[in-house]
Amino acid sequence: MNFDSPLIRTLRDHLLGLAKHSTVPGDLAGRAQSETPEEEAIIERFEPFAELLFLVTDADGVVSDSERATILGAFRALTGGRISPSRLEKIEKDIEARRQREGMHVRLESACTRLSLNRDDAELAFTLANAVALADRDLDGPETVLLEQLSHLLGVSSQRFDALVESGRHSRPPPPP
Repeated sequence: MNFDSPLIRTLRDHLLGLAKHSTVPGDLAGRAQSETPEEEAIIERFEPFAELLFLVTDADGVVSDSERATILGAFRALTGGRISPSRLEKIEKDIEARRQREGMHVRLESACTRLSLNRDDAELAFTLANAVALADRDLDGPETVLLEQLSHLLGVSSQRFDALVESGRHSRPPPPP
């Protein structure tokens, strides 16, 4: 599998661009009200993606600023910017607490099991995980091993991943808002 491709680099750069907007107060009318059924539904749908991305950044034991910024961009994209940064921080703390309590492998399997129920979610999660792993522009051994493990846990074959990369090679994500 080619983890470092033009599509993944473009996605990484787009997510880094979105991260700049994650710490700036946005249009509050478009943001879910705190602790509402809408916010809870968004978080329920988003949480396995968040957990997977946090686990990927932790694969080498070091979370770089660019990895964290890429995750923030992914969070903004996945939630439509409707979840407050403080709520995202709480989600991150909760995910870290579960990882400490249950271990990385258990949490990884849990997130992948939830994501693999939908093929589109599994492929999106794998692609985002790849972009996050490349956020610091360097894939080290543990990250490569984790991405290969993710492809199996999410049911994304190397042929399918290569097809996803090829299909997106000539397309670009929209510019940040």
